[in-house]
Amino acid sequence: MARHPNAGTGTLVSDATVRAAARGEYAAWETIVGAFSGAVWAAASCVGSDSVPTRAACRITWLRCLDHLERLDADSLGAWLISTARREAWRQARLDGGRGRGARSATA
Repeated sequence: MARHPNAGTGTLVSDATVRAAARGEYAAWETIVGAFSGAVWAAASCVGSDSVPTRAACRITWLRCLDHLERLDADSLGAWLISTARREAWRQARLDGGRGRGARSATA
């Protein structure tokens, strides 16, 4: 089975690994999480420096990945995870009242 570089992260995850994770194989899921956890964290932390919203965005990203894994393939997985993490980080920042990095203070 062919292996693909995923979303410029320098990691390799095969289509077979994605399919196995979609079937519920824990080792395959661990491979995916290990390959992309750094990229997911980096994407989620771009919005704010507070680690609580970043951790929440990462957790939600991984849960959404589980929900969508059957529709994803190795070529699109990395980009999907990064996009989802960024969107979720922005959502968490809004829920947090915009207190993260880049937010304007009320006195500015």
